[in-house]
Amino acid sequence: MEGRENALRQTAVDRLRASMRPKVVSVSDRMTEVRSKFVETTLEDDLADMIDLMKASLVGRVDQDEHQILFVLGESHAGKTTLLKRALLNDPAFQPYEEDYKPILPLARMSVFAPSSLRNLAVDGLNQMLGYPVKADLKRTVAWPEFRDKLEERQVLFLWLDEAQNLLHVNDPNDIYLIANALVGLVQREKWQVRLILSGLPDLVRLRDYDTIGNRSLILPVPSIEIPEDPADANPKRDDKQPDFAAIVRGWVREVVEVHAGLRLADFLGGDFPARLVHACGKNFGSIIRLTRNAVEVALLRHDWRSTEPCIVLKDDFGTAYKNVSGVPNLLNVFHAPNWKDLPLGLARIRSEDDVEAPTADVRPAKKVKALRAGERRK
Repeated sequence: MEGRENALRQTAVDRLRASMRPKVVSVSDRMTEVRSKFVETTLEDDLADMIDLMKASLVGRVDQDEHQILFVLGESHAGKTTLLKRALLNDPAFQPYEEDYKPILPLARMSVFAPSSLRNLAVDGLNQMLGYPVKADLKRTVAWPEFRDKLEERQVLFLWLDEAQNLLHVNDPNDIYLIANALVGLVQREKWQVRLILSGLPDLVRLRDYDTIGNRSLILPVPSIEIPEDPADANPKRDDKQPDFAAIVRGWVREVVEVHAGLRLADFLGGDFPARLVHACGKNFGSIIRLTRNAVEVALLRHDWRSTEPCIVLKDDFGTAYKNVSGVPNLLNVFHAPNWKDLPLGLARIRSEDDVEAPTADVRPAKKVKALRAGERRK
């Protein structure tokens, strides 16, 4: 059924594509390629070092159970998931293979959904991640041991839980205590140890409050981009080995426009443009890359494809891309307004359901409330 639905959808998309103007189709194809590229940051080396420590803790002895759990923390669309995908999915150590006609998964990964519980985590893991269909009403006392055993059967060495802040979003505060103990049980189980990667919003750091987790863990923050007090100063006095704020942002823009898209940039990256871009995107790395790609798309659509002149990305293309996302007029456009610092921060920031604060339980398990007898009232 799924194959038939995919075929029907592809037919519908092909018909839609055939009705579009050739220039729009060409730009769409080109942007698909541009959006598939990865913009590197300084975090890649830090992450590689931490993953190496975790690998070493499996193949050798470490002091006091160190390097068993890695927390990768940052705001929505700061680049956590992309960073981890690039590091883990391209690592030969984590490539799936078959052994005696059985699939082997050195790396298993899944997203955590809210509300979370140990039972939900186990059932989702069995169904979605490991490919073992189980009943949705499976009890926790059966589901978790089954999940733990199937991790061994699939020979999982690294388990990556994305959106792991949802482990804190539970209906019963005691579930967090159960989850924390169960995760520690995975990394210290003598029969089959795994190493755990938890990525999510900064609030996930609360899970490290458990001593059994905190002293086993590494932490990699994926920070927001802070705008300096004088954003127009592109050459402040500093160690030459430490690139300045403006140079970093300009480097990202150049990589997307010149390297990924193969276009030219007009001379507008100096002065306070990097700060305007960061302000527009709410200090969010992923949003900066997206808005830059959108500016490339605006430039390609604007350019006369019959012209022999090269397509050049202008500052106005960023203004148009920002307007398309935020809906603001030019007077309130960060890329045009002289008082841009007074304008709302982050109207071009990528929004998701993670930006809506979900109810979280206290990390410490609450005391159980004694049930009332018939006719009895709470004092």
